[in-house]
Amino acid sequence: MGGEPCASCGTAGCSGGDCVANPCGADVYEPNDSRYSASYLGSYDDSDNTTYYVSGSDIYPSTDEDWYSAYANNTFLGDLQVDVNLGSLSVDLDLCVTFACDEGSPTVQCNSTTDTPSGSDTCCSSQAGTASERVVMEPDGCGGAAGGYAYIRVYGFGSATQCDYYLTYKL
Repeated sequence: MGGEPCASCGTAGCSGGDCVANPCGADVYEPNDSRYSASYLGSYDDSDNTTYYVSGSDIYPSTDEDWYSAYANNTFLGDLQVDVNLGSLSVDLDLCVTFACDEGSPTVQCNSTTDTPSGSDTCCSSQAGTASERVVMEPDGCGGAAGGYAYIRVYGFGSATQCDYYLTYKL
């Protein structure tokens, strides 16, 4: 034996050193706990102007975070815009979006309700409590008509867990 209790529980919970079933049920997007294991949502044209959604995902246990990736194809030859909304929250979850260009290094402009480190390729929303989170970003510097990947990260504030959050996105 050895190691920490519950070290092998994965997405199950831990109680008294024993693994317990996930009260949320199966999360079809797991494992997606890092940018490198992000669930791929597909490729979208920036001229599409359609809102897509993810449902049935959970933040459980409290150390869980969910990552998604979507490709934004710059067919409109205008400004790319990434719009992600996290709603129907019963606890405090937070949201970040990172953009990686096919060509060049992006500079991003974030909407005024987001917290963004200076010079970053990431925009985050960390509203208090159960308020909806929203990130609108405009990546620039992707080499003309090139597109890139939006990486979406959802995570709990503190020890927050939630079954079945609702995420919408438009690229």
